[in-house]
Amino acid sequence: MKEYSSLKQLIQSLFPKQDDIITGVITKTSPVTVIAMGDDKLTVQPLFGKAIADSGLKTGDKVLLLSYRGGKKYYILDRM
Repeated sequence: MKEYSSLKQLIQSLFPKQDDIITGVITKTSPVTVIAMGDDKLTVQPLFGKAIADSGLKTGDKVLLLSYRGGKKYYILDRM
């Protein structure tokens, strides 16, 4: 049996790794703030490229987010 150094590691091992791409809705534009669809507790201020910024993001827009660094950082890939 594998040993875990924390309860968090044990619980994380019980669930499959989450998808790296999630959908979200823009709730604020300055600074850009996104809430994950299906997880109201996940609110992030993602990074995004010039092409996305120039597209005129608005509150209520649905976006695709790339999650990286274990879900600690997010990047807006595109609007939906």
